[in-house]
Amino acid sequence: MTLPSRKFLLLLNKAALAGILMYGLSSINAIGQTAVGFNVASFSSRDFDLAPTDSVGVVPTANWNNLYWESGSSSPLFTDLVDSDGNTIVGMNAQVGGSAFNYPNNTPVDGSVTMPDAIMMKFAKGSSGTGSRTFLVENAPFELYDVYVYFGGSGSSASTPYNMNVRLQEDVDGTWTDVSPTYIMTDSDHQWSGTYTRSTSTVAGTDSNYVVFENVDLSTFRIASSNVGRRAGLSGFQIVAIPEPGYYALGFALFTAGVVYMRRKRTA
Repeated sequence: MTLPSRKFLLLLNKAALAGILMYGLSSINAIGQTAVGFNVASFSSRDFDLAPTDSVGVVPTANWNNLYWESGSSSPLFTDLVDSDGNTIVGMNAQVGGSAFNYPNNTPVDGSVTMPDAIMMKFAKGSSGTGSRTFLVENAPFELYDVYVYFGGSGSSASTPYNMNVRLQEDVDGTWTDVSPTYIMTDSDHQWSGTYTRSTSTVAGTDSNYVVFENVDLSTFRIASSNVGRRAGLSGFQIVAIPEPGYYALGFALFTAGVVYMRRKRTA
């Protein structure tokens, strides 16, 4: 039997090493990108839908769930939900409350600002009067995660500056209880600029368009707004998984080992 040549073994060794490097790097990049996105869309028009391949959000992910229901009615309980990889999430439900009517803002969707994010940030459903807005999630698929809440701007006929307040709540024996401060996002011109600006403020006044609730470990939670003005609503929501440290460590260790080995080979 003919043994493999030294050259062949060297090529095989390099190929295996390249595989380790790529796996380690992909592990580092991929971990933390698993998410579930929710885009508030229009019942009567598909112009505000996100395509499965659209990568959207502060943490860009694909396969957003388009949530739409007939104007003038309450949101149904959405059950056929998918994650950012397109996998069906068994048992997870979502519902939007206090948002019956369509109130798109003036965000341009002609490519002059960041697309396809502009599609998500342009549309919202709200109320014709002052009231509440809620977003309910039951059976979140991750043990630990961040929740991003997006506000693209108030409807074109709403008064500005418009202040949208949001807070995180959990169900305690049947009562929704705040578990975070109330953050305020402010819109002054009825549109999204194309840049994501985070609000960490509990007072009105600074233009901003998203809030993050970090390190959430609740199976069921609710995002709530209260006493907000008419003709505006929340544009979208994103639940982004926080990976276990061990996964980061594994990916980084594999990548580092590959780099060290290559350097030693070059200096040998």
